Amino acid sequence: IVPVVENNQNKFNNTYLNYGSSNTYSIIFSLYKPIINDIWQMYINTAFNYTHYKGNTNVENIQLNNANGMINWDNYVYLTKKKDWMAFVTLHYNTPQQTLAAHTINGISNLDIMIKKTFKNLSFYIYLSDIYNGSSKFWQSLFTNPLFTANNSFNNLYNRSISLNLTYQFGNRNVKTISERNIANQDIKKRTGN
Repeated sequence: IVPVVENNQNKFNNTYLNYGSSNTYSIIFSLYKPIINDIWQMYINTAFNYTHYKGNTNVENIQLNNANGMINWDNYVYLTKKKDWMAFVTLHYNTPQQTLAAHTINGISNLDIMIKKTFKNLSFYIYLSDIYNGSSKFWQSLFTNPLFTANNSFNNLYNRSISLNLTYQFGNRNVKTISERNIANQDIKKRTGN
């Protein structure tokens, strides 16, 4: 934020400047695990990031280290043997993080749930996103400058939502499979001379 004069009025403007360079190192771990005869499929993805910022301005040298992480846990559960009822549950969490512009004070998380029912070519599902409103609220402490001794912000994005979806698939998906089988059968007959 810098003071400027426009139309003979004093104002504050946001500006983005390149103060230096940053190096980021990440470690990522992913796991897929089918459980109980593929009734429950679990996916876990985690990441740990370390960033070192280095630069200088007219006022001071900048040295900043940031370590942050993320975990995403997806679960698919088939509720019947025919696999026509399916539930989906995912939990996502980001740790607080810090950049040259700001420090996010809170961790951000969300819980999503979906229930799906499939009939032959028709499927219906209901999807509940960010059930407890954990990914909507951001508390940030923006770094001070000569104009401000403190600069804090709170944003609520209200990400919570409910979706209903109805899908119908037209056409015969078996036609392609039967056609491929017939071509394979013809190739075998040609090779065997029948």
